Amino acid sequence: MLGVRVPPGLPERYAAAGVRRGGSHEGRESGNNDRKKDMTKATNAPKPNVFSRMAGYVSDVRSELRRVVWPTRNEVLNLSIVVIITLAFFVVFTFIIDSASVYVMGLISRIGG
Repeated sequence: MLGVRVPPGLPERYAAAGVRRGGSHEGRESGNNDRKKDMTKATNAPKPNVFSRMAGYVSDVRSELRRVVWPTRNEVLNLSIVVIITLAFFVVFTFIIDSASVYVMGLISRIGG
């Protein structure tokens, strides 16, 4: 049975870096000045080289893939069957509507023509 799965919290390195969660707007006026100071500090900090950033990216991707909850074989089989049955229904439905509209258009063209 499929259900809602709550993802885990942020890793500690993001929490230590000051990544905020939620949309709190308190202290908005004073926060703008602090934000400007933080931006100047961030621009003066040396940027890691390309290879270390790529290594960090690959590490983050692997970490995320370990947390993915993959469906079981039975879930994949059941959902595939549902998709195939739904597809077959809409193919038949579209064929019936198309055939009926062709028939009606043929009647109309005989009457008018």
